[in-house]
Amino acid sequence: SIAVVERKVMLPMRDGVRLATDIYRPKDAPVKVPTIFVRTPYNFNFWDVRNGLPGDMTAALTAVKRGYAYVVQNERGQFFSEGHYDILGSPADGYDTLDWVAKQPWSNGKVGTTGCSSTAEYQMGVAALGRALAAGRRRDLRSAWRQGDRGERRRTAPAPGGRRPRHGAGDGDP
Repeated sequence: SIAVVERKVMLPMRDGVRLATDIYRPKDAPVKVPTIFVRTPYNFNFWDVRNGLPGDMTAALTAVKRGYAYVVQNERGQFFSEGHYDILGSPADGYDTLDWVAKQPWSNGKVGTTGCSSTAEYQMGVAALGRALAAGRRRDLRSAWRQGDRGERRRTAPAPGGRRPRHGAGDGDP
């Protein structure tokens, strides 16, 4: 085995709601490791009960092989997480989880986020919370890799008539 795996860790958020979280980290790592964090409304469970198949573990396995911890968490009200689902999610939940990750004995305190579609959208909320805090308080979020969120589609989708809009032109984005 190359990984330490913890499934269905119920991480408490500031309001007491607990979110289901799976943690995959390198076994016997000689140093503390950086973390890749994914929060999703989609099913990340090891056994995909809806389809009757094992879940795709490629991302977690690739991260661990490259020396990263991989933390994946269901949003509120999804699968094993408590609370009520809100399509926009709670940026505070992402912030609370980053705090928890940064304080773990296996973590070097550096966290990157990744995801596409809905999984990408929460990342901007977490990043925005960091700007709102006093300088230097949110140093653990190092990178966010968004793919295919609503903002990207607005900026890259052809306008009526097939024209591509200028970046930020007419869609409310700066």
